[in-house]
Amino acid sequence: MPLPNHCTFHEKEKRCALPPSFVLSLKNSDGEFMISAVCDDHLEEMKIIITSLQTKKSFPSGSLVIQPVKIVGTNCIKGTEEDYIEIELDRYKP
Repeated sequence: MPLPNHCTFHEKEKRCALPPSFVLSLKNSDGEFMISAVCDDHLEEMKIIITSLQTKKSFPSGSLVIQPVKIVGTNCIKGTEEDYIEIELDRYKP
């Protein structure tokens, strides 16, 4: 699942430029839904905000699930002419 490039926390029109470190989701009887991706600096603040909104009934009830962002690396496929030739030759092998 693609994540935002930056932390989703913002305060007074100022957005955080740090990359997300945690994914926050809400789990209830309807399922689990991702609600935010935040950096280390804003995790505690976001937990307080979500809890406050749930208390005011402005946000769905359920348990908050916090998972660290897992970085996955892949080999880059460049698609050079040599790659295409190799693929074509492999197609005709008996």
